[in-house]
Amino acid sequence: MPRTNITKQTASARTFPWSTAGLALTWTDAAVANKTETAACSQMLILARNTGGSTRNVVVTSTADTRTGRTGNATATIAAGAQWMHLISRDGWQSATETFEFEGDHADVEFALIELVA
Repeated sequence: MPRTNITKQTASARTFPWSTAGLALTWTDAAVANKTETAACSQMLILARNTGGSTRNVVVTSTADTRTGRTGNATATIAAGAQWMHLISRDGWQSATETFEFEGDHADVEFALIELVA
């Protein structure tokens, strides 16, 4: 079954954080059955929050990082009401289908994605 695509937002170093408007985050529920993905980009912040009353888990799928040799996935256990973030880039995170893949173990997990552009 194909993964559910989540649209990422963009934050530019030229306008953010100097803009007084800031960036209102768009949160999307984890697609537990299908898992989730977004188109790969140079750099992206993946934010996850747990809106439920129990501890939840997230996984960001890794590929071999040619610079550091790291091969492990990024995983986190998020307490009820807590948030987590991770910075990822193409090297070491882009899948063979040119996406970033991630998942939450319950619909209480919500993701917000911020592409960092120059």
